Order: sequence, then structure tokens, then C-alpha cells
Amino acid sequence: MLQEVSQERSSGLIYNLPSRSEVHRGKSTKVKWKIKYPFIRLLVFLFVGLIVLLPLYFL
Repeated sequence: MLQEVSQERSSGLIYNLPSRSEVHRGKSTKVKWKIKYPFIRLLVFLFVGLIVLLPLYFL
């Protein structure tokens, strides 16, 4: 195992990696679902809950 790592280093496989800034340059940010108003959040929660629970009720 140690011999494989030393062979990779001597052949230059490890050193051909891009820099960290290049790797993370195109990274997209996570989409945040932030709803300011609690009443709207409650309505959305109830609406999604109805969509999930109504088909289960009629089975």
C-alpha cells in the first residue's frame, strides 16, 4: 500500500490535481426555503399535508 502511494507520487498522478479554488469556483449554493411570515408557512404546511393525507384516506 505504501509502495503504491510512493509510486503515484513519483509518477506525478497526485500533483496533477486542480487547485482548491478551481474546484470550488463553480460550486452552487444550497437553495434555502425561507418564508418570512408564519401564517404563510402554516398554510403551505397544511396544503402539503392535505395533498399527502387525502389519497391515503380514500384508499
